[in-house]
Amino acid sequence: MRYTGFLCGGFSLAKGAEAPSAVDGAWHAVVKDAAEICEYENFYYPDFVAFNFGDGRRGMARYRREVGREVRVCAFGTEYGLMVEDISLFVAPYGLLLFAVQVSMRSDDANDFTAVMSVLRNVTGYDHAAAGEFADAALAPVAALHAALAEAAGKTGTCGYGRLVENGNKLKIFQIVELDDAEWRAADSDRLLFETAMLMRVGSSAESSSAEYYERTLRENRLSIYNNWKALALFDTFTMIGCDVPAWLADNWKQDYFGMIYVSLLFNKLYLFRLNILFRKRLRKIDRLESEFDEFERTCRFGKISYNFMPLEVCAAVNRGLDIDSEEERLYRMIERENDRAEKRSDQHMNSLLFFLTCLAMISAVWDAACLINEMYPFASYVGSDLVGFRAVTYLLLLLIMLAILMNRMLGRKR
Repeated sequence: MRYTGFLCGGFSLAKGAEAPSAVDGAWHAVVKDAAEICEYENFYYPDFVAFNFGDGRRGMARYRREVGREVRVCAFGTEYGLMVEDISLFVAPYGLLLFAVQVSMRSDDANDFTAVMSVLRNVTGYDHAAAGEFADAALAPVAALHAALAEAAGKTGTCGYGRLVENGNKLKIFQIVELDDAEWRAADSDRLLFETAMLMRVGSSAESSSAEYYERTLRENRLSIYNNWKALALFDTFTMIGCDVPAWLADNWKQDYFGMIYVSLLFNKLYLFRLNILFRKRLRKIDRLESEFDEFERTCRFGKISYNFMPLEVCAAVNRGLDIDSEEERLYRMIERENDRAEKRSDQHMNSLLFFLTCLAMISAVWDAACLINEMYPFASYVGSDLVGFRAVTYLLLLLIMLAILMNRMLGRKR
């Protein structure tokens, strides 16, 4: 069996941060020429292609650092060999930077893959003896870049690898397990898919996981179209297993399904999660956040990405696994509530203004009414004094108005 995995994280950049290649020359920009862009646009919508190969402001700018180093990882008392292939950076809009460490292994036992990855994804709890070589080869360059970019912006640099994952304590994993025909026939492919995705001991799920959860997970999150491969989209992992996978198909999974679809949706998830926090804690002006969210929906969130059904199926599966729609729905609800509150505040201010204007109008009306009555029935003739007459009529009219307002409010409360 051959294993390929991408360990992914992400963090916020300071405004106006330099390009990674300007900070460290080992990071090389990945730029697609016109012919490559045209080829992608035969399969994917132009807006989606432009977003994936943008400049960091209009889409994601990409950088890569070659590693090609074999490291030793100790997992559950056993030492394993792991090849760190390279590190990719994705400088995304709105000050987010995503990274992916590509690793590979070969083994006859899928337990080796799940054991190693279950240790490596817990980025906040690395034991130096167990994962020190991997951290030095794969995460130290990203941590150094994080520190350099922070210092250039006048902020404190990174402290530990946990800062490379802005939310939570785990790296996300996109993984591919390639089996030969004999291994595929010998395995229960659904069980292998589930256990690999869960990063649990292969063969243990029948005893350790409930049948209800196992069946529901496969029913709702499995992608199975052809007989020689299937996938399972979970919140922390996206797993693909296949039989005798040709090189061109494996490259398609890595370059397109991971490099374009998974990375763009992971950016959506991280951005929406961060925006939800900013809304709840009111760390920025609400109208500014709402305007930014509208722009994000227009330029970074894609309902459809491809002319072909398979990328659409993969996109839908990843979207379900990362639970992006619910994150978006929470944001919609918060915006709606905030707009309702703003509307109520505006109505209250308007009502106060109208009440003030009404009071002025009533005073004017009372005076006009008193003057009219005086013309019809001169106060000097009936009560002996203009002053007494004006006061009596004015007080009486004001009393009637106050009684009318009081009765209106009492009747309104009873409804």
